[in-house]
Amino acid sequence: MPVRRISLRRGQSPRGSTPTTESPRESSKTPKTTPRVQVTGSQSEDKGEDKSEEADDSTKPETEDKNEPLTREQTITKIKSLVTQKQRLLIERAEARKRLEVYRTESEVMRAFMSAGFSSMAPIQHPKASSGANIKKLIRTTNPPLMQRDRKDLSQREKVILEIMTSEQVYVTGLRIMKEAYLIPMREKAEKMKHIDERVVDEIFCNIELLFIINDGLCTSFEQRLEAWGTAGAEETLGDIFLEQGPKLKGPYCRFGSDYEKGAKTLAQQLSSNSDWKQVWTALDDQVFEVTKLRFNDYYITPVQRVPRYGLLIRDLLKATPATHNDYKQLCDAGERIEAIASDINMKIRESDIAQNFSKLMDRGSEFERLKTEPPTWGQTRGWQKDGDILAIFDLLDPRRTPVAKKKSLILFNDTLVATAYLNRKVPINDCCTPTKIMWLTNTLSDKDKAKMGDLVDTDFKHCLKILGPEVHWVVGFKTPADKTQWQNALIGQMGVTVRDINDSGTGTRKSIFRFRNNDEYEGEWVKGQPDGLGKWECSDGTVYNGYWNHKHGCGFGSKDEVVTGWRWKGCEVTQEDPYGIWAPFDTPTDRDWQLIMSNAKTTKLEKGQLLIEQGKTNTKLAKLLDGELAVEKQLNKDGAPVQVAVISNKGAIFGETAVIKSIGHATASVRANTEVEVQEIDVQLLFSIFMSEPGISMRFFRWIARQLAMKLRSLDTAQQPQVQEDSSSTTEEEDDANNEEGGNNNNNNN
Repeated sequence: MPVRRISLRRGQSPRGSTPTTESPRESSKTPKTTPRVQVTGSQSEDKGEDKSEEADDSTKPETEDKNEPLTREQTITKIKSLVTQKQRLLIERAEARKRLEVYRTESEVMRAFMSAGFSSMAPIQHPKASSGANIKKLIRTTNPPLMQRDRKDLSQREKVILEIMTSEQVYVTGLRIMKEAYLIPMREKAEKMKHIDERVVDEIFCNIELLFIINDGLCTSFEQRLEAWGTAGAEETLGDIFLEQGPKLKGPYCRFGSDYEKGAKTLAQQLSSNSDWKQVWTALDDQVFEVTKLRFNDYYITPVQRVPRYGLLIRDLLKATPATHNDYKQLCDAGERIEAIASDINMKIRESDIAQNFSKLMDRGSEFERLKTEPPTWGQTRGWQKDGDILAIFDLLDPRRTPVAKKKSLILFNDTLVATAYLNRKVPINDCCTPTKIMWLTNTLSDKDKAKMGDLVDTDFKHCLKILGPEVHWVVGFKTPADKTQWQNALIGQMGVTVRDINDSGTGTRKSIFRFRNNDEYEGEWVKGQPDGLGKWECSDGTVYNGYWNHKHGCGFGSKDEVVTGWRWKGCEVTQEDPYGIWAPFDTPTDRDWQLIMSNAKTTKLEKGQLLIEQGKTNTKLAKLLDGELAVEKQLNKDGAPVQVAVISNKGAIFGETAVIKSIGHATASVRANTEVEVQEIDVQLLFSIFMSEPGISMRFFRWIARQLAMKLRSLDTAQQPQVQEDSSSTTEEEDDANNEEGGNNNNNNN
């Protein structure tokens, strides 16, 4: 049967048959004839497609009605038309998404606004960007009657009130200019220009819009109050307005204060690295400057300064307001609230600075990341305080570690001082830092220090500080005296002590806990960066030494796992134990011992000739001379008169020590007042209770008594009358510094 050829034009189907389906290739070349449909911005893409399918056949192109094939030019035109339509739909969808984001932003502002204490608020309307001609319209020009009066006729209180009013108008004008002459135009540019990111714009301007709303309301309240000022029945107060509006300032201004530095740095970064941003921003800034003669930075700083400014204005108004005025009490309360808010804002700014600087340090390298948790913070939150370059640093404990070529700087945290020259991932953290709470400072270098440092003393260390801490003895050289003073004040501020003079920081006892490089821990009293006084040393193996420590001699006495003993330590470990002779250096009570012994003493005053201690009678009190002169008398035979054998005249002299020697049982001599005398007395039973609680004091006290009695016996052999004096066997602080610059590491003492 012969095959009949049928010739079909493009788009035509055989009579009585269904239309043929185009191949994928033909479909890509010749799109379907979808009629154009105008889609508004509120319509979605899906709705546009539905309408195109339901469109009337009469809207089809004339070429299809006539069943004529499309030419090449018509096909290209058709494709372009469809592509344009698709692009339009995509653009409208993107605009709808942006509008949704704007609504979300407005909702966030609304929630913040309501949380600030406002009862109602109209929906935010984003006005169009202001041109140069319209910037003048942004300036607030309300002029209440009080402002129209001659200034000479105004009272001092009214002058201050006008200053408050005008300064608020100027401030609100600045906020409005930032919003409408900078923020809104930059948002519009962000929609059109690829290299201007709306998120960056919001980061710079933070919550400027909310601040404008709050202060615009505050300014309106001032204007309404001044509008009726001086009329019959009008309130002539401002304190109530500050009391009402003040709480609304705290949250928004704290947020702006904490984000201000970040926003300023982001703006500077955009201006230096983004040419599109710089071009647009410069044009806006010049436009504002032409009208107001102020730049953006002049306005940007004002929210940070505004709340403290309120405090000053309220203070001035308070001075000009009589105490009997009904506004006086309100102004007092408002001033206190504003100062509290200003303090919170300053704290937030400080916290923000600390966090940003800490983050910068962490970005300097992996070795700095250790400082987040090392050394242990013991429950504190570590925060940056100061950092800066130094000229040189010298390690007195290990001069070989003194860096030469490496950049040298100090980083001060609230709990730790770090020397970056020694900071390394491979070394223990204690080699490069020391805790501030048990850090001591001095300006003085001993002869041994200078000998170790050699010629460096006269070159790199002309302006230096000596820093003493656990496992750390540094000499830090600064470039100028001013640098030294700044660092000195910063370090003292973190040491937690009151210092009248820099060398005073080397005296006194402090309490803290520290973990040594071998994981031993000491918790107790410290002097010059070394254990000194009561404390507990827990070794890494679980052994516990609990007792009294002395940094001068590097030894201690107390209990080891509840067994009485003595010990020596060097550096970061206990090196030797000896329960019999190890405490030989403790031959006299320390200052702290005497303070404890005399802490419960009673002060007694004696007239001339009055007897304090009588020979042969039981003495139950230990005494200390505060003022006057005492005679020591001894009756050599029963019938003879007492003979003066000694004079006690040194203030602070201790006598009556035989009262604690039970084997003697009675006084061996009498003590009488030669002049009017003032003494301190402590009962022996109370003294023994102190000895029971601290055996170390008992040991040192009885060794001291033995020495005193031995001195008296020797004086009797040589027929001399002994003078009872304060014990002076202990070295002075200066001698101790010269002989023990290792701070507890020099332990060459003979028992």
